[in-house]
Amino acid sequence: MQGTSLPAVTDLAGMAEILMVEASSLAKVWRAWPHFFVGSGRTARGARFRPEDVLEYLEQHNGNYSIYDQERQTLPGGSLQGGREI
Repeated sequence: MQGTSLPAVTDLAGMAEILMVEASSLAKVWRAWPHFFVGSGRTARGARFRPEDVLEYLEQHNGNYSIYDQERQTLPGGSLQGGREI
């Protein structure tokens, strides 16, 4: 998305594209970000984000709210499959 303006509102897949990560990687962290819901559900499917708000939130939290920090806690030795350290 380099060189383009951010959308006013997006879903989880859109945030993944903006952050250049897989949408599945955000499954554990999106609830901490500023969001609102559309429809009757309270799931990732109905969550919407204002990208500028999320980026500001991430900057305020050390600019490095790493999705991998949470994954590291669940993996023995803090490594990913294939032995690549995080």
